[in-house]
This record gives sequence, structure tokens and C-alpha cells, in this order.
Amino acid sequence: MVRERVPALLRGNAQMWYSTSLSDLQKVGLRHADIEVWYTTLRDQFRRPLSEALTALASMKYTLNDARDRKPISQYIFAITKHARDAGLDQPKQQLIYAFNGIDVCLRQSVTKPDDTTTIPGFLQQLEQRRETWAKLAGIWKKETASSNSGRTNFNNPRAN
Repeated sequence: MVRERVPALLRGNAQMWYSTSLSDLQKVGLRHADIEVWYTTLRDQFRRPLSEALTALASMKYTLNDARDRKPISQYIFAITKHARDAGLDQPKQQLIYAFNGIDVCLRQSVTKPDDTTTIPGFLQQLEQRRETWAKLAGIWKKETASSNSGRTNFNNPRAN
């Protein structure tokens, strides 16, 4: 029953694609296929272009500022997994390695590097347990960096010294 109702639930570009791009035979096939076929078909049809997905994936970082500001690490992990899937990286280990490498080096010292047995929920739990500690440490590290930089000589602008 759910499979047959999916077309009525489509909106926007998905509705236009279903209405105008599919033949009657393809529509019948989708309506009678397993719900997983719907998921795969829609995902493949509306997947972000590979170059965009890889660029987004490479630019994702969880910084000291993010930790200090207590930005949810779950948002970072979910964004990484989405971009990774769009880039064709469907294995959790691949996604988690990208996530691990994008965490500021000061923060990731306290995190176990993902391996073949690491799950996304397990890794997320490990990170969430560190969030408050990270926030406090990031605040300290940012203050230390600011105070050490304030004592430096500005050679580009001698009047600033």
C-alpha cells in the first residue's frame, strides 16, 4: 500500500521528474517494486554531482571555534555522511575516516580512529562524550593563541607595534 502511495507524496522536482521523465512502464514498475527500489531510484536521480560532493566533503571541518561554540558534532557527522554517500563512499569506515580527519588535530587526539568495526552511532557517541571537555579546552587554547599573538611584532605595519 505504501509503495503505491509514494507518487502522491512526491513534491517539487521529484514530482516533475516522475510525471514527465518516466514512461508508464517505469511508473508501474516503481509502484510494484520494493520500497528500497524507490529509495535507490530517488537517491540516484537527485544525487549531488560528484565534483560538488567531493568539494563539499573536502571542505567539511570541525574546528576549535566549533568546539568552543558547542556546535553539535552530530550535524558535522551527518553532513559528512551525506556528502560521502553523494560521492559514492557508502561504507561507514570511509565516511568516518573523512569525519575523523576533518576534526581539528587538537581535538581528535582524544578520539579513537575509526576502523572496520566502528559504527556511525558508536563514533558519534564517542564524540558527544567529549563535547563539553572540547568546549572548555578550545576556549583555553583560543585565549592562549590570542595572547601569544598579541606579543608578536607586526613587520608589515610597524605603526601597529
